[in-house]
Amino acid sequence: MTGFMSAKEAAETLGYHKYHVYRLLRQGRLDGQRIGGGWVVSVSSVAHIKGLQDGEGRVNWRERE
Repeated sequence: MTGFMSAKEAAETLGYHKYHVYRLLRQGRLDGQRIGGGWVVSVSSVAHIKGLQDGEGRVNWRERE
């Protein structure tokens, strides 16, 4: 997968609030770029996080690092 999506689209895809997506971007856990006043998120990065989620949409980051 290539390309970008908005932070809002990433949040909807992952089942997160958009502010959680912003936090993941700041922490470097999601790849994205700040453009103007907003963020665009790498589609492949979202797909990677989606693959790490458990049945409830959670990722155990301590086990991943």
